[in-house]
Amino acid sequence: MNRLRRFLDAAQESGFVNVRESQNDTIRWLKRETSDAKSKTHHRICMDALTVSATVYWMDSQGNVASKSFRKPLEFREWLAFETAP
Repeated sequence: MNRLRRFLDAAQESGFVNVRESQNDTIRWLKRETSDAKSKTHHRICMDALTVSATVYWMDSQGNVASKSFRKPLEFREWLAFETAP
């Protein structure tokens, strides 16, 4: 998970907690500790050490699953600060 350290730090600073990891430590799932006020669901993040990326999943206003993937930790951190602030 060292390859994902900056992604992981940004997620944890934004209120995400570890849910599960793959046995070989290449995939990690996180969820937001507090639910979204509108959808009453928790945002989820999948971090992939093989592609060195993070994908955020959430419910849109129509109740559909939406997602956004990031390969740069700085862009991920900025998006989290803007989009998922409690």
